[in-house]
Amino acid sequence: MIKHILSTLAVYIVSILVLIWTVFPIYWMITVSFKTGERLFNPEYIVTSPSVEAYLTVVTQGYFRVMYFWRQLLNSIYVASLTVAFTLIISIFVGYAMARLRFRGKTAVSTLTLTTYVFPYAFLSIPYFILMTAMGLLNTHLSVVIAQVIFVSPYAIWLLWEYSRSIPVEVDESAIIDGASQAVIFYRIFLPLSLPALAAIGAYAFLFSWNQYLYPFMLLSSETELTLPVAMGFFLVSDEAPWNIFMATATIYSIPPIIFYYLFKRYLIAGLVAGAMKR
Repeated sequence: MIKHILSTLAVYIVSILVLIWTVFPIYWMITVSFKTGERLFNPEYIVTSPSVEAYLTVVTQGYFRVMYFWRQLLNSIYVASLTVAFTLIISIFVGYAMARLRFRGKTAVSTLTLTTYVFPYAFLSIPYFILMTAMGLLNTHLSVVIAQVIFVSPYAIWLLWEYSRSIPVEVDESAIIDGASQAVIFYRIFLPLSLPALAAIGAYAFLFSWNQYLYPFMLLSSETELTLPVAMGFFLVSDEAPWNIFMATATIYSIPPIIFYYLFKRYLIAGLVAGAMKR
């Protein structure tokens, strides 16, 4: 009995510590964003007189570091949307081929796909930069999208492949007996049943792109073409960075992924666990 109580207490303590470790930086970001310049460095855990001055500065682009805020936010949305679209297209067709079709070299292709996932994306940054320079794609959003799709696709293909194992092959066989072609099986059976996995893949690709810093920083140079994470990085260049404006920008930037998650939470969870639970 005492052992059970102690183990339960230990679990609660660890959970609380992890929660504080996770939530406190977010809480601090929000509280600092509601402070004014003269109170930024006061150790206040609760803001007694909150001010929206920093948010007004950001949305009206009233500070030179946020001069292109809306343009850079749209750049982030545009790059993330293209990354999601291309990742879904690639994972759908490759995942279906790996799960349902028989072809020579299938094992080698699957091994190569998973092997590419183990390389850190920072490891390939210099070769990729040289390649984009040779192709004349520097300072274009397409170069960033291609890089992100390259790194997201292996995991996306693997996830869809694993999820497809929960879809009974007998469904395909019944459709073939009824005269359905591979195209019909793909569009009428495989695609609708794979929607939870596709939602999980889309969410993963979106969040990967939304939080990406290295490749946009390396490939984009024009202020009007930058994504917002890179633009926020320039706040730290100055010794007198307005932390309330910086935190207000970060708070606004964190809203879209939160909305995205809660809209697709049901499909995201289903896509991540279904392949592991159904065999």
